[in-house]
Amino acid sequence: MRFLALPLFLLLTIAPALAQVDVAVGDITFSMPAHWKGPADSNESRLPYQASYTFSNDNTDSALYGARMIIHRIVGLDRIERERFLRGQLALGYNGLRPYAAVTQDEMMFPTARGYKTSGNERAGNIYFVQHGMTYYTIHLTASEDAFESQLPALLDIARSIRFLDG
Repeated sequence: MRFLALPLFLLLTIAPALAQVDVAVGDITFSMPAHWKGPADSNESRLPYQASYTFSNDNTDSALYGARMIIHRIVGLDRIERERFLRGQLALGYNGLRPYAAVTQDEMMFPTARGYKTSGNERAGNIYFVQHGMTYYTIHLTASEDAFESQLPALLDIARSIRFLDG
């Protein structure tokens, strides 16, 4: 009976931490950790050309407390804007942070994307520039510098879960 009690205990304590919530916004879906609680803001006032979605974690009991995911969706780029975007140059800026290095191969969640590490104002993050068909996305995951380093695998799991809908 002792051998059964330990796996059951582990299952009951670890499973809630692994729970996920599926989210769909615009034409993408992704999974967030169940302990991610906080506001989700969207700005679709410039549809069909631009939209932005921001997800913040305000759960003080979460290891990802203060983390943020910002997604910008852009269509209708002209040739010059498209080239700049695909090089990782963004007229929208980097959400108050500055790029300083390319993301490592282990941190590149999108095979044809460009990605940069960002930092500033005691925050760190990864930003990805993704093209899917004629739609362009920036996906920016940020957290406090300490949380970003210690929780990078959990943040990368969020990025890894992103799926683009063909519609």
